[in-house]
Amino acid sequence: LQGHGAAIWEVAFSPDGQRIATASDDGTVRLWHSDGQPLISLNGHGDDVNSIRFSADGTRLISASADTTGLLWDVDDLSFEALMARGYRWFEDGAGDSLNSN
Repeated sequence: LQGHGAAIWEVAFSPDGQRIATASDDGTVRLWHSDGQPLISLNGHGDDVNSIRFSADGTRLISASADTTGLLWDVDDLSFEALMARGYRWFEDGAGDSLNSN
């Protein structure tokens, strides 16, 4: 699994064995298909991500970071359409305003 910019702290397998999650010193969580193809990089922590776990049904992933935060990720539907809808909702809710703050 190539793609992280630093060491990987932990690896977790989804309950169905179809996805792999990795937690890294680069502050990201990455999700991979079981054949090693990258699915998505999850950004949001401000420091090393050192722990990850899938929910029992595999629809969510929780990550813990050295920045003392834990984040819950919805990883049920990673289709392009679903990701675009989530991004649009994020922007529509005002989170995208920080992009224009400079």
